Amino acid sequence: MSSKKLMIVSGDSFTTSRYISMHYPKVNTDWIVWPDLVADKLNMTLINLAKSGFGNEYIYSSLLDEIVKHPIEDIGFVFAGWTEAKRMDWAVKDYWDSDLMVQSFLQTRMPGGDVQHQIKKSLRYQYSFQQIMKSLNLPFAQIQVHRLGRDEDMKPFTTNFKPNNFCNFKFEKTFLDYTRHYKWGAESEIVPHEVEKGYRIGPADEHFNEKGHKLFADYIFDCISKKDLLNV
Repeated sequence: MSSKKLMIVSGDSFTTSRYISMHYPKVNTDWIVWPDLVADKLNMTLINLAKSGFGNEYIYSSLLDEIVKHPIEDIGFVFAGWTEAKRMDWAVKDYWDSDLMVQSFLQTRMPGGDVQHQIKKSLRYQYSFQQIMKSLNLPFAQIQVHRLGRDEDMKPFTTNFKPNNFCNFKFEKTFLDYTRHYKWGAESEIVPHEVEKGYRIGPADEHFNEKGHKLFADYIFDCISKKDLLNV
């Protein structure tokens, strides 16, 4: 049995190890992705739960469901890679599914409420995840990998976006611990979009290529190291 601790990660297509490009199906995307690179740097065994097209309900639920399968002392780090707020997930007999195609056409209205409601719901997941990790004394981090909403969705909220004010949560301090929470659309801020810089699959697919995953992993590992996040 391995003596390595576990690094448990969940997210969407920017985090999964099984991404296939719809725009470039002939491109071999079987490269090492950023969670694998970070786990290797931390000398941990990776459990990557991320799935393409899935939303924040799945990310939150999959992490909690996985954590309870293991002794707490076996877990070395937990990482939530959040995605767009309006994605819809559901489970039937513990089998999770998501309908990204429906979401593409639902701009300001959707079965689960409007954009404002969906953003607040996602922020509640983030606060809840944070507090559960702290209560279990588990090292963790969370990052808004994909922006909370597309440009048309986020337009009313992008100017000086302050989650604490947006949610109106009544806490003395900001409800998110920014020692362990990074960015609001990290994939755009950390990895250049310009095709000529060579970090993306192509002009029609913004997902990371092998070089992009390495750059993103270096940023994540640097954050963990500089902020000493392995210690709780």
